[in-house]
Amino acid sequence: MKCYTCESDNVQKLSVIFQNGTSKTTGNIHSSHTGGGIGLGSGGFAGFGGVGSSNSRVNTTTSSDLAKRCAPPDKYNFKAPLLMGMLALFAIFIFDGLAQMDMAGMATLAILGLIGGAAYSAYKGFTYNKTEYPVLMQAWSKKWHCNKCGEIFDI
Repeated sequence: MKCYTCESDNVQKLSVIFQNGTSKTTGNIHSSHTGGGIGLGSGGFAGFGGVGSSNSRVNTTTSSDLAKRCAPPDKYNFKAPLLMGMLALFAIFIFDGLAQMDMAGMATLAILGLIGGAAYSAYKGFTYNKTEYPVLMQAWSKKWHCNKCGEIFDI
């Protein structure tokens, strides 16, 4: 296998570059806190104390610049339609009290717009993930990178 541009044989598949240049790290962080003190008030002296702890889970993915350049296509992210749907539900509860006010019609239209936007965005995402994404992944799996000139090419 040789690069079509510079004819170097120093080439790699994009999937290998991406895998070698990407690392995932997971872990747990735990911390404990204690504190106390003495205070003086109108009623005299008083002591107080407290204990606390926190737990965190860390998931981190890091990639080299080359790995980012050679990354596979992304699937559709459903955060936006999910957020719009949740905002619409929240708005329904908030504007439910406005049923007797003049703004009820505008609030209803805004809520319906959010629901329609969420449904349309989710439909586009499902369609993309089912039809376009597999084609893009198949094309990506056939691509190579020249480590000499930086060209990305198909075989």
